[in-house]
Amino acid sequence: GALDKAAALVASIALAGVTKTFVEDPFRRTRTPRALINTFRYGGVGMLTVGLAGALWLYSATDQVQAAEKVAAAAEANAGPCFGAASMAKGFSACPQNPGVTPVPAPEAAKQDKSVAYQDNCWADPPFTSHPVCTYGHGPITVALVGNSHAGHWLPALNVLAAQRGWTITTYLASQCAPSNTRQQFATAQMSQNCYHYGQWVLDRTAHGQYDLIITSNRESVPALGRSFASSQSVAEQGLHTYLQTWAAGGTPVLVLHDLPYPGKTIPNVPDCLATNAGHADRCAGTPASWQWYYPYSAAAKGIPGVHVIDMTRYFCTATTCPAVIGGVTVYFDSSHMTSTYSRSLAPYLGAEIGKLRLSLD
Repeated sequence: GALDKAAALVASIALAGVTKTFVEDPFRRTRTPRALINTFRYGGVGMLTVGLAGALWLYSATDQVQAAEKVAAAAEANAGPCFGAASMAKGFSACPQNPGVTPVPAPEAAKQDKSVAYQDNCWADPPFTSHPVCTYGHGPITVALVGNSHAGHWLPALNVLAAQRGWTITTYLASQCAPSNTRQQFATAQMSQNCYHYGQWVLDRTAHGQYDLIITSNRESVPALGRSFASSQSVAEQGLHTYLQTWAAGGTPVLVLHDLPYPGKTIPNVPDCLATNAGHADRCAGTPASWQWYYPYSAAAKGIPGVHVIDMTRYFCTATTCPAVIGGVTVYFDSSHMTSTYSRSLAPYLGAEIGKLRLSLD
């Protein structure tokens, strides 16, 4: 916040003045052994002081984050009828939004309010040579969650459903890489090749009846290999279409979760925006148009029997606005990913949409 920034500025100037007077100036003026000893002595004291100040600052910041996390957990445990996504479901006339209220998680804690897949190291990270798999739940119905980080941020909601419906969820998650038959443009040719092979590895482990249900989502954050974003959409759709066809041919029902609005088009980091505009969460909102990002999955799924698209956008945007805080809950932990708290608040509504499909899961 502004107070922290002001304190950091004052402390930096004060330490700069002290070290110039007692470290830099004596070193410039004299080279006697005693002067050098004093210089190193003062330098040691200065470094120790800076180190202790940094440690105290880190301790204070960590303490603030932990306190904010406890507040968020208590608010979720005692969630009222308008908490999080429920306020969108009921409508803002029934659940008025108050941009002046500190949201949960608070901005300093929201950045860490992520899917458990992060702390469990469930990601295939660049250069995509490792293929970690994580499992959640102990039910008889087996579910594969496949995609990049925009599949991963649905895991908190899906874990709620898993506990209610007897699911065991196995994750096949990659950082940025979207499993597809379209090759994607990464920083090196090797990364592009590895991402493609990762997608084929996932198919081999999911497309032959190994699971009762496949749930997938992605954000297309890199273009198709050798193309610009502007010319990638049709190629991306084709690669995803044939990928989905392979799943469908194996007889497993597939749920495609439509991607979220993308605040990053106008706001670099949502928690930072909320911290800077404390009491004015409305200043960090966008619109359906300003936060729109192309999503080839929905078009790719058309016409494939057994592949279903669920679009939850109405729980993120009204006809005119996409709030950064909904029902008192911070929606994003960065510029595009859901907080774990908001994801869990979506569980009953995502569950209802899945229920409408009347899938036969055994």
